[in-house]
Amino acid sequence: MQARIASGLLREADDALGRALAMATFELHRGRPELINELPALVGAVTSDGVQAAAAGLRAQGRAVLELHAGAAS
Repeated sequence: MQARIASGLLREADDALGRALAMATFELHRGRPELINELPALVGAVTSDGVQAAAAGLRAQGRAVLELHAGAAS
């Protein structure tokens, strides 16, 4: 699964526009456009134990639902 995700990330960043959009996103969200080069290795470093530990920290009751209605006054 990790290889498939990393492959998809690399495929999306293969053309100039895809790479530019990904770098812009990383710059906006993390302030680090160079993450585009690090992301495949970061995905590859994810372990099942790490996923289980992260999932254990999630709370089922900590969710929200947002409904948008076209033309509704705010």
